[in-house]
Amino acid sequence: MNTRSKLNVVAVGTAVVLGGILLAGCGNNSTGNTPVGPGVGSGKFILTLKTEPAGSAEFSLFNGTTTTTSSGGTVTVDSGDITVTVKPKSPKYKFIEWSGASTAIDTVVTIKMDGAKTLTAKFETLYKITTTVSPDSGGTISFQWGYGYYPADTSVRIIANANDGYIHTGWEGDTTLGPDQYFRYTVNAKDVEFIATFRKLYVPQFTAEPEDGGYVTLEPAKNDYDNGDEVTATAVANPGFDFVGWKKTANDTQVSDFSYSYTFTVDHDANTWIPVFEKL
Repeated sequence: MNTRSKLNVVAVGTAVVLGGILLAGCGNNSTGNTPVGPGVGSGKFILTLKTEPAGSAEFSLFNGTTTTTSSGGTVTVDSGDITVTVKPKSPKYKFIEWSGASTAIDTVVTIKMDGAKTLTAKFETLYKITTTVSPDSGGTISFQWGYGYYPADTSVRIIANANDGYIHTGWEGDTTLGPDQYFRYTVNAKDVEFIATFRKLYVPQFTAEPEDGGYVTLEPAKNDYDNGDEVTATAVANPGFDFVGWKKTANDTQVSDFSYSYTFTVDHDANTWIPVFEKL
């Protein structure tokens, strides 16, 4: 009686294992799925690495002695435990969970390679809110929470913070906004940019000569003035002093205007005149 030997035939990717011998170029298995049978050669198996969305991350694999990297696809690994770490290529991607050979929610997972397996890292797409200030010295922008990348449909409070000597005047950017210091933005599925605008505060400063000789009043009286404002300055002598006139600069040796009041145009880069008084 003849005895016919039975050979175990298993497809592995585009190869076939026939009786423990790896044959290349034999095509996929009939189901078109990644095989889950014996390893590729002695003690080795195929691990398929994927990301959702595609191309959003890179992998590193540690088998206990060496570390290799992969951008995804199929890799041949030794049997036994292997630790896989996934790292997003951009802050635009937030890791959620694994699927396939593991359902863990940490970016580092250890799986047992005892056959061909597929491991998929799933990410959530975030959208960037870019913020700038104008002028650069005017202030800063802060977020109620987060760091500038947010999921779609998230409500984010964005706040303008004026530096000393400046006041917030409004917003510019991808959405029409008002002059308020802060606003809430609901993240659409796109990157956006917002610009906080600031204006330099200006209060004309007058230093009397001598300093205890008198002071100056301004009309109109305001907490700050814009470039181009017309302002009238009036010198007022303290008791025991008399007003003499105005010097245009501290280096002037003589006064050039003897009227108590003078009108000037506000210029943030220009100095104001100096009221001169003499003791009675």
